[in-house]
Amino acid sequence: MHIKLLKLLLLIVITCIALTSFGNDTAVQKLDVYDTTQLALDAGGYKPDDEFNIFLLLFGTAAICFMAGFFLLGLLVFIVLVALIIGFVSIGVISTSALVGLYNKSFTSGFKTLFLTGGTIFGSIAGIFLFGLFTLMLDLQVSSSTITVAGGIIGAVTGCLVGYTSFMLVRRTLKYIHSKYLQSPPDQNNQ
Repeated sequence: MHIKLLKLLLLIVITCIALTSFGNDTAVQKLDVYDTTQLALDAGGYKPDDEFNIFLLLFGTAAICFMAGFFLLGLLVFIVLVALIIGFVSIGVISTSALVGLYNKSFTSGFKTLFLTGGTIFGSIAGIFLFGLFTLMLDLQVSSSTITVAGGIIGAVTGCLVGYTSFMLVRRTLKYIHSKYLQSPPDQNNQ
């Protein structure tokens, strides 16, 4: 592998030296090469335009700026749409949790619904991304629909478990704080 790279590098260096020495008459004699394409162009009355054409430079610059501008505009629209989708999903999760809490007349059931629903939705999104990354890293030949379905199911189950575990941790932490710091001291008059 290294020998092939060295041969290629040597070939490039020799070519560069040969091309630069053609302009120097004292170092190497110029070679007369019979160029048939130039002969055919001269016979047809074509004269090459060797001047620098500023219009082509301005047109190319404008075209590149036009493409870059539309790329940035498309990127901005994509980011706004993704942010709107995430916002709508988040508002839906929060409002559903509030409605469940109001229906059951329990703040606990509302928060439990919030943790379970949020964990399931965002876990499925993370599952699809991570399963796709996993198949890419291991170079597995899996179709995109399989990645979406398997990653979504695995992520939803994992997100639901993480949401339930988070809810239980928050619940126990709040009970501990309530019992430790928020309970009133025993009444001394009733004893």
